[in-house]
Amino acid sequence: MSLDVRETDVPLERILSGYKPLPGIFDEMMDRDGRVRAHWRPFLSMLAALGDEEINRRRAVADRHLRESGVFYRVYEDPAGSERSWPLSYVPLLIDATEWEALKAGLTQRAALLEAVLADVYGPAELIATGRLPATLIAGNPEFLRPLAGVVPPGGSHLRFCAVDLGRSTEGKWWVLSDRTQAPSGAEARLKALNIALPPDTLPAANFVNSVITGKLLFLAGNTAGPAWAGKGKLGKDLTVEQGREAARQAGIIMLGKVRSALGSLDRVKRIVKVLGMVNSADGFGDQPLVINGFSDLMVEVFGEAIGKHARSAVGMAGLPGN
Repeated sequence: MSLDVRETDVPLERILSGYKPLPGIFDEMMDRDGRVRAHWRPFLSMLAALGDEEINRRRAVADRHLRESGVFYRVYEDPAGSERSWPLSYVPLLIDATEWEALKAGLTQRAALLEAVLADVYGPAELIATGRLPATLIAGNPEFLRPLAGVVPPGGSHLRFCAVDLGRSTEGKWWVLSDRTQAPSGAEARLKALNIALPPDTLPAANFVNSVITGKLLFLAGNTAGPAWAGKGKLGKDLTVEQGREAARQAGIIMLGKVRSALGSLDRVKRIVKVLGMVNSADGFGDQPLVINGFSDLMVEVFGEAIGKHARSAVGMAGLPGN
């Protein structure tokens, strides 16, 4: 099969020389006559100009970024529960601007429809009353939250997350393969949803290490809220319980950064087992458990109750480093 490229596109012809569209499948890059589609040509020309050495370097950088960021996935049906590297396509899917506008309009309309259905199911239930939706289909679905019937969600929107899996027909028409309205799973995805940025690990301040792995357990050294934390002093004298809670939460964020540094990803954590919280306390202050709740609540927010809820001690101290 001959490829239609311009005479001046020698590098482009070189990188496309071994390319052959698969029969019976819509080809995103080439039309039926073997011509490179117009919206692909600038990208391919840029790619060809890079050269093999630079392309390979950029691929290696992308692979290293995924690996160091702890991006992976699990097949939950796999009894071993093993982690697998995230497959990365080095060449993006390019969609013509005009085609994208039509696709975007259709997907927006689809999301609006799903929102309207949810609002009705949890509201007046007219779709069920008029027979458009079988009552057994809704009531028998384990995802239906009966206690929320009649409850108007904050902001008025029931649909908080919507993703659509798309595919092409052999003629190039877009098909919706599935709808996903549940948030991405895993602690790393939850961190992004909470808009929490973990700080990089820092060197220990004395003769110790930040973490130790023995067997399947990870132990962390103690940590404060960090030098950037403005609150200093004793709980019950200089600081309120709420300020102490926020300091404990900040210390938790720093420690999560150390966990990621040690394991590569928070998604490798199977359980938070034991926490010791030490609170710089004035004489007579007894609300250390309320202060350390700032840390414990963060663990549950990030990991969920099954993984994040832990055994715990919260004790008062006459003094702590940095205070």
